[in-house]
Amino acid sequence: MKQKTYLLLVTLLVILVNPYVAKTEDITLHKGVLDLTEWDFDKDGVFSVVGQSEFYFNQLLSPADFTNNKTLQPQYIDIPSIWSNGTIDGQTIPQHGYATYRIFVKLDYNKALNIKLDGVSTAYTVWIDGELLGNVGQVGSSKATSKPMYRIGNYLIEPNKNLATGETRTIEIIIQISNYHHTNSGLWDTIDIGSYESSLRLKTRTDFYNSLTLGILLIMALYHFSLYFLRRNDYSTLFFGLVSILMFIRGFTTDDRLILELFPNTSFFVLIRLEYLSVYTNIAFIAYFFYHLFNKEANKRFVQLAGVFAVLMSGIIIFAPVKIFTSFRDVYSLFALIVGFYVTFIVLIKAMIHKRHGSVIAFVGMFVFFGTGIFDVIKVVLVLPLPYIAQYGLVFYILSQSFILSQRFSISFIENKKLTETMDYQNKNLEKIVKERTSEVTQQSEEILAQQEEVLVINEELKKMNEELMQLTIVASKTDNAIAILDGKGNFEWTNKGFEKLFGHSLEELVKYRGQNFSETNINQNAKKAIAKCIEQKKTLIYENYITLNNGNNIWTHTTLTPIFDEAGNVNKIVAIDSDISKQKEAEKEITSQKDELESKNKRIAMQNKHIKASITYAKQIQKAILPQKKIFKKFDTFILFEPKDVVSGDFYWSSIVQNKAFETVDRSIRFLAVVDCTGHGVPGAFMSMIGSSLLNQIVNEKKIYSPKDILSHLHKNVQEALRQQETDNNDGMDVGICSVEILEDHTARVIFAGAKRPLIYCNKENQTLHVIQGDRKSIGGTKNYRNKVQFSNKEIILREGEKFYLSTDGFVDQNNSERKRFGTSKLIQLLDANKSKTMASQRDELLKKLHEWQKNEPQRDDITIIGVEI
Repeated sequence: MKQKTYLLLVTLLVILVNPYVAKTEDITLHKGVLDLTEWDFDKDGVFSVVGQSEFYFNQLLSPADFTNNKTLQPQYIDIPSIWSNGTIDGQTIPQHGYATYRIFVKLDYNKALNIKLDGVSTAYTVWIDGELLGNVGQVGSSKATSKPMYRIGNYLIEPNKNLATGETRTIEIIIQISNYHHTNSGLWDTIDIGSYESSLRLKTRTDFYNSLTLGILLIMALYHFSLYFLRRNDYSTLFFGLVSILMFIRGFTTDDRLILELFPNTSFFVLIRLEYLSVYTNIAFIAYFFYHLFNKEANKRFVQLAGVFAVLMSGIIIFAPVKIFTSFRDVYSLFALIVGFYVTFIVLIKAMIHKRHGSVIAFVGMFVFFGTGIFDVIKVVLVLPLPYIAQYGLVFYILSQSFILSQRFSISFIENKKLTETMDYQNKNLEKIVKERTSEVTQQSEEILAQQEEVLVINEELKKMNEELMQLTIVASKTDNAIAILDGKGNFEWTNKGFEKLFGHSLEELVKYRGQNFSETNINQNAKKAIAKCIEQKKTLIYENYITLNNGNNIWTHTTLTPIFDEAGNVNKIVAIDSDISKQKEAEKEITSQKDELESKNKRIAMQNKHIKASITYAKQIQKAILPQKKIFKKFDTFILFEPKDVVSGDFYWSSIVQNKAFETVDRSIRFLAVVDCTGHGVPGAFMSMIGSSLLNQIVNEKKIYSPKDILSHLHKNVQEALRQQETDNNDGMDVGICSVEILEDHTARVIFAGAKRPLIYCNKENQTLHVIQGDRKSIGGTKNYRNKVQFSNKEIILREGEKFYLSTDGFVDQNNSERKRFGTSKLIQLLDANKSKTMASQRDELLKKLHEWQKNEPQRDDITIIGVEI
């Protein structure tokens, strides 16, 4: 029965595909000329043109152009083909553009002929024997002047009445084609030439088979959707319905494009998107269908990957231009082959091995479907003059799937029939069976009533005993501890599975090889004393034991002996529970060892910590020694707020007084003051601060460089050289605010300021407001500007007696509070402004007080330095 069914399905597929199988002929188009004088259109039917056509790229030529210009030199290109696969003068032809095809057909046939054009991308105009027969879309020499369209063109050629009988006829066919919208350009399909009658018969037969196929696909889609709505938990019917409807859409929009028969105004863009969507998404639905049909054999992640691929490709098709999504054809083809191979040769073969119901028929159907799908892929990739047949492969699979459904319904019907017969028999004999069972029940009821009172009493006692026994049984059977029950003399009566697992002996083996009494099995003297003491003192005893097992391994056990008493108060049972505590003992040993090692390490760490603290404390003294003393600022009222984050600081301040008779000042001296914020803080910052202080002394006191901007430039270069930043890629540096102060003859002070990412804040008496002079947005040091000479700028102000200026690092403004908010520059300026009339010492106290109020319990984030100077 099954073999006949398979034969019927294969025969049906052959019948469906047969009208499209191309005939193998030796007649081909050679250099634009096709000789069909030996072809009998009435007998042999329609001829498909294959061969070399004249080809004029980037030329739109009409019959008049060929008549007037005899010097036109043709190139030749194969048809059907995509013209971008060809070359002209060794150069690949571009995908997009326009061209003219020209062929001559010699005929020994002077009757009405039909010429069919299909698969032309994406607009064309056709002349036959100099007569304009029609156009599809609008041919143009640019994208703006070209309009794409898909239509099948059938053009009737009337017989030439001027030809004498037996005279050969030559037909000239000229086709202009332009394409700016699709990846593929040119003639994709053959030009079919046939008599009017044979062409009509072929079209009628083709439409019949296509309509039949599409009707089957549509009916099966609706049928499976109905099954899904009746049984929502069976997702295989839903996805099979989706596969069928998408294949219906694919067949409706490809090949002879039956959609144009019903909707002739369908645009090119809608048509091609429907075609590609039906193809790109269907592979995912096929994967999901087989996953829900054979979910134990299919991999869920692979199926989900197919779904993600379908979603991505659908998005590209819907939103991207045609020439973009059509370029993904090869990617889809590869993925379709992978999914088809996985479903056919992995999932279905596994299902057949596991003998899943319907797996053999599903494999045969899917094998045919997969084969036709590969056929379609090869047709598209190689541009072969063949029809699409995947929908026929799907029809074959649908019929095989229907056979599987029929088998299931048949099995269900047979089982239902057997069940009905059994129920009929039981119903017919039910009365007799009831009478017999009633008599038996009555007799049993009388006996039960007689024993009921006795049973009730016994049941109550048994219920209590059973509850206790159940609990004990659960504990004894599930625990990993070894449990043994001994009699009053210490002889074994019962052991649990945990006992055998721990000691390697069942009760029978223990008695046979080690002895009947508990004391005999435990060589350790502690065990013998413990059992004797338990019996004698009538109380629970606990001890630890180190024993050797049969396999030679040694273990530590923790043993509890609990006596059970009889009515007279004598010990008649002893419960012994042993636990393996070997790991605990090993852990205790390991902990002791680790404790000793940890104490040794702690001593070493404490000693190292002591040395480190001593070194850092000494470093603090060294750093303190290099900082200027207050006497440096004589003649000025100053304050210094210097709060390192750690013992030593990455901030430092520097000052110097240079005497020079060349100065045009009252006291012929110039004072320098700098506040510096080095990279990092703590010990690394302290090292940088010592380098910076030393370099400033060299630049000003030794090299006699007095312009603040030049001081910063030299400091930048010297830091890079000192840290060898070009060689090591070290990027450390510092932010600096530096100024020089000169007392002029009118007793005012000239302050010249230069800053590397640090500002100068000052206050004058005229408007009693604070002003900020920003420094240059460059740091000192670092590899970023190594090859470029970094330049800084000077800003000059004149301050009178009683006016003030301030230099600072960013530590104060960057300090956060408990809500993780920075203090900020604006708050610092407001604070200085509010206290500008106070003494410098009072200003320092207010700054420190406000810092502590803001910081509270939050740790200090960075080193803090602020210096105020009053003229």
